[in-house]
Amino acid sequence: MNIESRECQTVQELTLWFMDKLEQSNVRFEDEPMSHDGNTPYDVQFYKLQTEAAHHWQERYGFVPTPGQLMKGFFSAEFERSRRLRLASRSWLERLQDWYKASVTSDRYRARTGGCRA
Repeated sequence: MNIESRECQTVQELTLWFMDKLEQSNVRFEDEPMSHDGNTPYDVQFYKLQTEAAHHWQERYGFVPTPGQLMKGFFSAEFERSRRLRLASRSWLERLQDWYKASVTSDRYRARTGGCRA
């Protein structure tokens, strides 16, 4: 097995490992406020999982993945998780239809009450 395919396999395995760990956690990137300090629960979890993955790989495979492989594995897992959430969410057409129904209902309410909002 050449070096490139070994690196690719390591990143794929890391991605699966991180996906499993991220699914077990209750911290989501989308729920966190933007922070430049690096001390949000998401950031803390990121650092913890990076260290945990390095230890796991050392114990199981006898080597520690490079920082680049760890980062690529983590963010590939995060991308896959957010992709699955997006695909599971409603389509843009459904959201547009709900918005239209809400605006029509709101317009009818205003017409009935003389333009006053509650």
